[in-house]
Amino acid sequence: MPSASSLSLGQSDFALVPDSDGLGTPNVQGPFNGGSSTSFLVNNAVVGSPIENLTLNTDLSPPTSSTNVSFGSAVSGLDANLGDGADTIAFNSAVVDSTIFTDLTPTSGAGGGDRFVANGGVFGTTINTGAGNDTLLFSKELFDSTIATGAGNDQVTVNPGSFVSNSSFSLGDGNDVLTFQGVVFGFGETSSISLGTGADTLIFGSNSYVAGYSIDLGGADAAIDSVTFSSGIRESNALQITGASAGDVLLIGAGSFAGTWAFEDGTGFTDGSDTLTWLT
Repeated sequence: MPSASSLSLGQSDFALVPDSDGLGTPNVQGPFNGGSSTSFLVNNAVVGSPIENLTLNTDLSPPTSSTNVSFGSAVSGLDANLGDGADTIAFNSAVVDSTIFTDLTPTSGAGGGDRFVANGGVFGTTINTGAGNDTLLFSKELFDSTIATGAGNDQVTVNPGSFVSNSSFSLGDGNDVLTFQGVVFGFGETSSISLGTGADTLIFGSNSYVAGYSIDLGGADAAIDSVTFSSGIRESNALQITGASAGDVLLIGAGSFAGTWAFEDGTGFTDGSDTLTWLT
């Protein structure tokens, strides 16, 4: 097992602790910009080898300064905390068994509008973007991971060609939008979507197939939530929808099983003030 490296952003200078075998040593290019906005590109010095067991922390002053970090190499065992500014972290290859906080204090409400981009697969990873109007983009696999966006009007998009399995999404307070355009397949308690309070929008697009997930619309708040299953749903999808409140909207695509299974007691879609539309 390679030893850990550490990188502290925002200092006048920084050093990387080499791994014992030299294979996990990141090669850092930057900073490209100084002052309150700092950008870094992080790669492994050995082409084709991953960055392993890296601790990434900000040391910017003030702590609300912005940081932009991009990883060109695959990442394993990353422990990152980017501080309370409007930060961006992007992965061009896989990220595995990592913990990523884009706010220094994710429950304090002090965070900025952060951006998380995964162009490679995400496996066994915890992502918490904290408060602020955050944007998250996933383009490939998303397996066995936990996504939490905290308070704010957040947007989470899982692009076409993606595959989500056994991962949880918790969007917190605010008017959030969660869009899936790929396969969403779950099993067990960790396969869940919680929209939290606020007027939230959940969309399973025309390229999406969803099965085995529990969906919590956030309970009896006054805001109106909207859920769209563009490709329809059937009993075999094994979905559980709970936490609906008065006025919520459910849109179901053509070809669905027009039964009552989605509206059993406990869903909240039974008080007579909700809207159900069968798409054609």
